[in-house]
Amino acid sequence: MAKKKELLTTVDFAIQGIQKKKGKQIVKLDLRKTSNSVTNYFVICQGNSKPQMNKNLHR
Repeated sequence: MAKKKELLTTVDFAIQGIQKKKGKQIVKLDLRKTSNSVTNYFVICQGNSKPQMNKNLHR
């Protein structure tokens, strides 16, 4: 069970980083119940400029 808690913390930490870099319309997709998924969560966001999105991508 500690692993689930750790994973949620990691996803939430990533979302907090996106929010700090002014990412907009942040969506967290929970793919844990999807068969053949290569990840448990997928985060999507929008930015206002290419440099802003590059900051979010590489953090």
